[in-house]
Amino acid sequence: MAKEITDETVSQLSAHFAPGKIPTEAAFYSLIDWATLWRQLFGWRDSDQTYHPGVGLQVIDNRLAVKVGDGISLEPKGLALKLQLDGGLMLDKSGVLSVDGTVAVSAQAFKLLPEETRKQIAKLLLNAGTGGRKQMTDDREQKTENR
Repeated sequence: MAKEITDETVSQLSAHFAPGKIPTEAAFYSLIDWATLWRQLFGWRDSDQTYHPGVGLQVIDNRLAVKVGDGISLEPKGLALKLQLDGGLMLDKSGVLSVDGTVAVSAQAFKLLPEETRKQIAKLLLNAGTGGRKQMTDDREQKTENR
């Protein structure tokens, strides 16, 4: 049923498990997907209760945070990118972030992509540099397809 992490909010998911409700199979899959996602982000392992966040993430005061480095900094209003003159990302005159001045980068542009393309991108981001997670996702998809 639910093979991908959906846009379903925690409150919407919670409604499926409210007192007197009978959660559907899809609701259970969604719950497992959400739990797996957060487990992966925090790097929780079965063997211990210590955080082992993924690449580019860190835990500060029990909160998951983006690890800042040379190309990114923490500003009062949020994260800021430090663009290089000869880098791949640039700002145009109107302040729009783009790739080499040709492809605009925005959440709105992402939303305009076909759903299948968004799923493929999300899967790539989720599994970046983590062969084990990719294998776990593939295994679960295979089990679901065989039902």
